[in-house]
Amino acid sequence: LMQVGDWGRRGQYNQSHVAAMMSLQASLVGPDFVVSVGDNFYPSGLSSPSDEAFSKSFSDAYSAKSLQVPWYTILGNHDYGDKCYDEQPGCYPTGDLDWRWNCERTFQMHLAGGDVEFFFIDTSPFVQKYYYTPWANFTGEQSWQRQLAQLEVNLMTSRAKWKIVFGHHPPRSNGHHNNTVELIEHVEPLLQAAGVQAYFAGHDHNLEHIHMPRRTPHYIISGGGSKTERPFEGREGSLFQWPSSGFVSVKLFEEEIAVEFF
Repeated sequence: LMQVGDWGRRGQYNQSHVAAMMSLQASLVGPDFVVSVGDNFYPSGLSSPSDEAFSKSFSDAYSAKSLQVPWYTILGNHDYGDKCYDEQPGCYPTGDLDWRWNCERTFQMHLAGGDVEFFFIDTSPFVQKYYYTPWANFTGEQSWQRQLAQLEVNLMTSRAKWKIVFGHHPPRSNGHHNNTVELIEHVEPLLQAAGVQAYFAGHDHNLEHIHMPRRTPHYIISGGGSKTERPFEGREGSLFQWPSSGFVSVKLFEEEIAVEFF
């Protein structure tokens, strides 16, 4: 698979360059699918199912033949809205506009006869500062408590050899946004207890690999789908840092996961 995040800028701010490199890599490895970890449409998600941002930022930007595979997508904070814009509802059923598009707030995927299980989560409701913005409305199925309880059940009952979680916000990061303390408090202990091997995220507009001593998950941050930000602000637990645009290509083998940064 290939994974990218923080990209939806109508082809601008390096998005078209990253898309071109993704298409080249996809032509070489033939990915089964692409995962997007959110901030799919800047500045504040889609205004309606017919919003032209969908075609300009997704269908047109990733039109290469090699990228005509399913895209599994979760929400970032900008898909809900932002402080400069109106509230937007996040996910729309846009699969009829482009067959590749699959977007949910939370879902699971079972692969390789159950040996591999992917868990996709909606991290924005965990972040307390968003509750004081005019666009945040995290209730019902978006409740972080309900989501955490369901994630615990799903992870702890999983018999998969490989358990991999995808979320927009990383628990740990040395980028501009730094750690997400709510995820460290509520989600990271669960990742450790369940033996999750890797957690893929975006949010910070760079590429990074973090692995803390005696902590199970490897954090792979790939939020460089378009515009980049400030330099890294630290190196805690960091095995790799790249302060620029890019994406990752992932291969799962029986005994290892190979992650390549581009």
